[in-house]
Amino acid sequence: MTHYIGVVPARSGSKGLPNKNMAMCGGAPLVHWTLNAAKQSEHLSEVFLTSDSREILNYAESQGVDAHLRPDRAATDRATAADVVGEFIEFLKSEGRDLKSTSLVYLQPTSPLRTSTHIDACIKEMESAGFSSAVSLVDVESKYWKLWEKKGRAVAALFRTRTNANRQQLPSLFLPNGAIYIFQVSDFMRFNGFPNDECFGYVMESTDSVDIDVYSDLERVEAILNERIYSQ
Repeated sequence: MTHYIGVVPARSGSKGLPNKNMAMCGGAPLVHWTLNAAKQSEHLSEVFLTSDSREILNYAESQGVDAHLRPDRAATDRATAADVVGEFIEFLKSEGRDLKSTSLVYLQPTSPLRTSTHIDACIKEMESAGFSSAVSLVDVESKYWKLWEKKGRAVAALFRTRTNANRQQLPSLFLPNGAIYIFQVSDFMRFNGFPNDECFGYVMESTDSVDIDVYSDLERVEAILNERIYSQ
C-alpha cells in the first residue's frame, strides 16, 4: 500500500510579492489554505512544510503540521523545486525511513483554491487509472498550438505540423496549474527530478487554478473566496 506524504514548500523570499506565503488572503496567511487542504485529505498519512523561515515554520507547527527547516542551499532564488524535494528526501532518509512504497504529494501554497477534495480525487483517479504519478492541469485554448517564436530577426512556428490546421482539428491543450504533483520517491530518484512523461493528468477548473504571483492575484482569490462564502 502506498504511503502518501504531503510536502508544502514555503520559503521566505519572493521577488514579485514579498513574504508571499504569509500574505493575508481571505482572512488567513496564504499558506494556511494549502496546509488546511493537506490536513483534511483522507489519503495523506503525513504533512510536512519545508521552509527557511522560522515565522512560516512556527505557523505550520501551530496548525499541527510537521515543520522541516530547509538549508540555505535549497532556499535561494536559484533553487528549483527538484532541489527542494531532493533535500527533503535526504531528510527522510536521515530518519531511517524505508521509502520504497512512499509517494510525495507536492502542494504549492500559491494554489490556495486547491482543496482536500481535489487532492483526494487526484490520488483516487490516478490509482484507478493505473498510474503512479500525476500532475494537475487546467485547460487552455487550442489556439496556442499556433504559437511562434522569435529567432534573431526571424520567426518560426513552434508546432509546424499544426500551423495550417483548423481550430476544430487541434487536440486539447493543457497547462500544469502548479496545484498538485504526485510521484514515487523511487521515480524521483531515478529521474533525478519530477517525472514529466506518462503521468496521469488531473484536470481542474480554471477558477480553482489561480496561481498567486503578484498582489492582483491575491485580490482575485479573495473575491472568489468571498463569492463562495456568500453563496453557501
